[in-house]
Amino acid sequence: MDRVSLLYMAFAGCNPNVVPGIWARAAEKYGSNPGDLLYDHPLNADREKILVSLAPLAMRYYKGEGMQNTAYASILQSNTLIPRESASSGNGLVDLTSGIVGTYTDYLKAKNEEYHRQIAKMQQVETLHRTAMLHFSIAPTSDGHQGIFGNVSNLGTQPITSLQIAVYYYGSFGQLLYTQPIVLQPLDLLPSGTVNWSAYELAIPGAARIAAVVMGGSLGQ
Repeated sequence: MDRVSLLYMAFAGCNPNVVPGIWARAAEKYGSNPGDLLYDHPLNADREKILVSLAPLAMRYYKGEGMQNTAYASILQSNTLIPRESASSGNGLVDLTSGIVGTYTDYLKAKNEEYHRQIAKMQQVETLHRTAMLHFSIAPTSDGHQGIFGNVSNLGTQPITSLQIAVYYYGSFGQLLYTQPIVLQPLDLLPSGTVNWSAYELAIPGAARIAAVVMGGSLGQ
């Protein structure tokens, strides 16, 4: 199955040359004596040697990190890793390999989309940090409690449609004791506009200092 594994790694855009090193580290850490007479896999050192010889064959079908080899269907019928009789014997090997490649390709696409969503979110949060100017103070509330009162000004060029504010409670030695989330939504904070916000101050034992920051939100068009 090492031959099959190397092949579908190459198809899916994973570098086959990294595999021998895995077994080299396994041999260094665990040795190559399984201590089990029923052990039916090659020893770590032997497996490393086998994979060193097979990896260059698999590299023929490797297009680059994260890049699918779209010709995998025809390559499965004839390649230098899997004997032709095995690839066409009807034992399900081709179907299994195709399924694994397809699944891993879908995984790569999903991870890529997730990565771009995270980048977009980080860019928006960075924009909010530059444009949402936050001020706050602590004062008694009308019902006899301690409150946190603040405002946010929009210094940017886009409306702010939601904001997440975090109020941090710190101890006397600067250690973070608690984070109080405050969500302002729906919001229609236009450029050059200001919106007020408030919350009850929490009775956090040992709290000696409070800070408030913009943690995130959404920008409109």
